[in-house]
Amino acid sequence: MSDVASAAYFFLTVRSDASSPPSVFYYADDEWMAIELCKLFKSEFGEFCEHEFSHMVVRGDDTTQLVRLRTAVDEVSLYQDPDPGIYDPEPTQELLQLANYYSRATQWESLLETLRKQEPKESRTNGLEQGAATTTGELDIQAFERVQILLEKHRLMFLYFAVPKQINPLETGNKWQPDSLKPDQFPKFKSDEIDDDGEFLFTYRRRLEQFVQTCYSKFGSGAGSKPRVLTEDGTVVDVEGGSLPAWYLDDGACVYLDESAEQILASMRDAARKGQSRLLQPFVKAIKDALHDEGKSKWYSSEPVRWEYVSRLDSILHELKTFELDQLASSKTATTEDAATASQNDSTDSPNATAEDLLRGIPEEDDRNSGLILLMLLAQAYYKMLEATTSISDWLTMMDLELNSSYIWTVQNLTNLLNNHKHLRDFPEKFEPIFEDLYPTTIADVEWQLMVAPHADGFLSAVQRYVVKKGAYEPEEGSPAWIMVQLFRPGVETAIERAENYNRRLCKARQRMFDSPGTAQTGAASSEDVTTAQKVDNASGTQASATHFGFTSLADRKWSELTIRFLNSETVSVKLLDKSAKLTYSDLGMIDGRSRGPTKQWYLLEAFARDRGELTWTSPSASSENRKRRKLLSDNLKSFFGIQGEPIVLTEDKKGWRTVFNVSES
Repeated sequence: MSDVASAAYFFLTVRSDASSPPSVFYYADDEWMAIELCKLFKSEFGEFCEHEFSHMVVRGDDTTQLVRLRTAVDEVSLYQDPDPGIYDPEPTQELLQLANYYSRATQWESLLETLRKQEPKESRTNGLEQGAATTTGELDIQAFERVQILLEKHRLMFLYFAVPKQINPLETGNKWQPDSLKPDQFPKFKSDEIDDDGEFLFTYRRRLEQFVQTCYSKFGSGAGSKPRVLTEDGTVVDVEGGSLPAWYLDDGACVYLDESAEQILASMRDAARKGQSRLLQPFVKAIKDALHDEGKSKWYSSEPVRWEYVSRLDSILHELKTFELDQLASSKTATTEDAATASQNDSTDSPNATAEDLLRGIPEEDDRNSGLILLMLLAQAYYKMLEATTSISDWLTMMDLELNSSYIWTVQNLTNLLNNHKHLRDFPEKFEPIFEDLYPTTIADVEWQLMVAPHADGFLSAVQRYVVKKGAYEPEEGSPAWIMVQLFRPGVETAIERAENYNRRLCKARQRMFDSPGTAQTGAASSEDVTTAQKVDNASGTQASATHFGFTSLADRKWSELTIRFLNSETVSVKLLDKSAKLTYSDLGMIDGRSRGPTKQWYLLEAFARDRGELTWTSPSASSENRKRRKLLSDNLKSFFGIQGEPIVLTEDKKGWRTVFNVSES
């Protein structure tokens, strides 16, 4: 090591964005260790731009700076318990996050030190050139994702402000008065739900997505449709004086959208200045054109926005997501191939050896065993993230960038492992992730049991059978196989932890929905869907149940003993063994608290009756909304009758739902 290097000290830093100062959280013994730790941190936490990891070099004669930075690291090291309540005074969330990074760096440094002790001393010098190349590639992905997220926010902001209108004299009776949606069809937000930075747009994204689908249902998608009418001779013609639909904005909306467009442009310029815009190049023109309506350079409230503007944004975002996944899947392969080529020309004791170089000479058995263990760990993380998100996505979703980062990391590593690991090439199935990401628009209305579980169960089962058959075993501590597994284990544990936290937060949010019926919903279901799931007797204040109508010993009954027959659109005949009664939708607790008419659950029950107790995607009443309404209907029936078990279950082929009880029309 040179005299300058021997008199230098290396500190790891992190910052939340380009404008904020870096925070130091760890001290590394040498530059090689600092570079390798930064690479691990970028792989683990750096999928999105709020985590920018790097290292700084301080000369040995800069005493003031050294004392200041070492003191800062010592302070971070004190907060190793994640519960802030045990400290007095209570540390900030930022300080606890730095402490988490410190703990992870300590663990990784021990593994890296064990790894390089197995190689000649000459291998311990820095890998600056190779590390710089890796950093550029990772930052390139960060710049790409930053623009993508800002563009998604721009789209949601547009939907938040936009009002759909169309000239339809047949509907309004006036050739000048535009037709629009009914007031209750627009998304509603409480004042305390709206924040200044616009994060509420992602939190309550479902409302905006439902809104745009309502607009498309009425006015058509793409460029939209003119209003049409059926004539007496059976032909369909355009309404005279009718127009294509358009979006309208007010002055305030135009100001916000112009600011959003500037943020996206600034992000693209920043990427270009840092030489990180390679991935963005194919999309630059399309993104710039999508920041305003076609042919415009600003937003104007006096001019309508073309109806296809939202479709253009959707297309660009889809292309960005697809392109990003392809890049993530191929980047590791390219890196591996480059490293293999380099290893043919340079030995592993080259002065620029990295952690990857040191692991390249791993013994065959360690390589085989660690590959099997990593496959099992990654498959478990993949399963857990799918289960945690889609088991509740037919109710609620939310934007969780950290969880999405872990999902992409897991998918990338599974793909690379199965494609490139020589000891796993006989794995019997081709791994194809069911989703490219876990964004709300990707998993919204997806049902775990019916749509995702067959894929997730099948893949995890195949991996487990394969690993057991191949004879994986726990590696000896300190062995190359053990080190390889330990380098990946924190990422797997983080992915599972993020998935569990996501599911826990949304389950609590769903519970609050039912605990507070008057509270605005978060977008998993329309307010009508969750209004009055159970009837309350206004006189007594007690919840209505079947016992009020003479049915007894309900806990001992079975759903198969129950028969429901529709007498008309408001009344059913209910029979349970030898007891029968005529009940209305109000008696069953399926009354809309606002309109006093039937709820959507009642209409779903009626649909089951029309189809003799079974609904599939081929049924006339099939709808994506039925997923959540089926759950509400099941809860409603269980609450009313008090019978144990599920009243509505999956069909044998797992492609639909059937009632365990008998239900029919008159």
